[in-house]
Order: sequence, then structure tokens, then C-alpha cells
Amino acid sequence: MKSLDSVHEGVLGTRLSLHLRGSNSAHLQDAERLLLAEIDRIESIFSVYRLDSELNRWKDMASKNHRPCSGELGVLLKLGSEWHERSGGIFNPSVGALSERWRIAGETQVSPSAPELLKIAQRISELPYLIETPTAVPTGDCSWLNFNALAKGLLVDLATASMVRRSSLGSVVVNIGGDLVHVGDGFASVRVEDPFRPYDNADPLDTVLVSNQGVATSGSSKRGVRIGGTWFSHVIDPRTGWPVDRVKSATVVAPDAATADVVATVLSVLPPSEGVLFVESIDLEIACAVVGADRTVATNVKWDALPRR
Repeated sequence: MKSLDSVHEGVLGTRLSLHLRGSNSAHLQDAERLLLAEIDRIESIFSVYRLDSELNRWKDMASKNHRPCSGELGVLLKLGSEWHERSGGIFNPSVGALSERWRIAGETQVSPSAPELLKIAQRISELPYLIETPTAVPTGDCSWLNFNALAKGLLVDLATASMVRRSSLGSVVVNIGGDLVHVGDGFASVRVEDPFRPYDNADPLDTVLVSNQGVATSGSSKRGVRIGGTWFSHVIDPRTGWPVDRVKSATVVAPDAATADVVATVLSVLPPSEGVLFVESIDLEIACAVVGADRTVATNVKWDALPRR
């Protein structure tokens, strides 16, 4: 078997690491080119940063009550709706309205009041669209919709599946900025970074093996705002409008990268023990490890059962 390992900077604003195995070197190179082309194509559908993306054009047309969307955009909108309901509103694609309010607070150095935040949270509590297969019907202001907590994982899944269908490969590992998917034979070894020691030469928190699964990590970082002497995390609970910093990192192994991505986002909001209970309540094969701000680590049974080398 031949293998191809490559790293590409600036893919979706981050780093793409690729590991391919197959019987023919030329096929591996063709598969690499196909994957990069698919990533670019799907980014042109899902991106909130590209003004001409299909999502942004749909949001603009939604304000005029027009509602065409492609199959892939329809999948994103449908998944967003399903996870919004499943998480009780913790996953909320309109949370940007609250993030913007905290950005303004950072500039003015005046914290928003609890009643103001609650008012915004209540306004965005319902999604501004309904799914009526095969399209999405706007019901309110879609301007804040941002699916970044789901879209990157879904993009990895879709691009990888397209490459695998059209290429003759033994195994594939695609990692875009921490959203990873493995497809094919064998296992992929995944190092789980210790969020309190985020150094290349530091021992990992754990190392697990995944096979035909997706992996994602979410959590607090240096992003946020300082108002007076108080630091507020960029992680916001959409139900209250308040930043939360109970979780340092949440790593999820799931059947696909999209599921891992969105569940890791939900776990970054909930207290660690509640996050594990949330995962256990989902009828899916999901493993999780949640590192609390107090350095405690909460895992579920499926995480403990993951193979290690």
C-alpha cells in the first residue's frame, strides 16, 4: 500500500492535515486534489465569511420571503433545526446576536444588564425558519444565522465522502483545525490535548483510536472581552445570554464529524456532569471527555471503552 501525508495551511482559515492510503500513488494525488476542490465548493455554500456564499444569499433572499436552497444547504439547515431542538436551545445558530452585544460591551466597557440579555435570548430562542422538505421557510430575521459550530464538521463529512466515493482508497484521515474524520480500514490515533498544557511537547490528556468516526474538540480559549477587571468568555449560553467558563475543553467521538462538532459545542456550555448526562440521553454512539475549569475530567462509559494503543 502507498501512503500520502500532506499539510495545507489556510484551508477554512486553519490547517488541513491529510493522510491517505491506497494502492496507487497517482490515485492518492488525484484524491488529494479532489478533496481540496470539494472543500472549496462546499465552503462556497456554507460560509458566513464569503459574501457570495449560498448561505448568505439564502439569508438575504429569506428577508424577501424567497427560499430556494440546494440539497447540501438544506441538509445544514435541517441539521441545525434538529440539534436546536435536541439540545433544548443550547445549540442556537442565532447566538451571534448575543456575541455582538458583548462585543459592543467590550468597546464601551459597560456590561449589559441581565434583563437586556434575557430579552435578546428570548428573541432568538426560536429558529427564524421552518423545515418544509425539501426547502427551508423563513419565519423571522435570518441575518444572525451562523452554523459554524456545525458546518465545519458537516463540510469535512461531505467532502471526505465525495472523495471516497470517487477514489480507490484503503483509508482516509482528514483533520481540519481539529475536526477529524476517519474512513476505511484500520484506526486513526487521536491525541487529546491537555487544555491546561497546550504545548506540542506536553503529554496529551489521552490518546484514543477511532475507526470510521468523527472527532471534534471545543471549549474556552483566550477569546472574549474584558470589562473593567472582569474577563468574560466568548462561550455564551444562548438561553440566558451570559458567557460561561465552566468547561476548559470538550472532546467528542461520534459516528461523523458533524455530530461530534455540534455535541462538543453543547458540552462547552453545560457543566461537565450535565454534559455527560446530555450525551447519555442521546440515542447515538457518542463518547465524550469534558475537562472542567477546576481541572476535573468527566467522561462517559463509551469514552472509557474506546480502544487505546
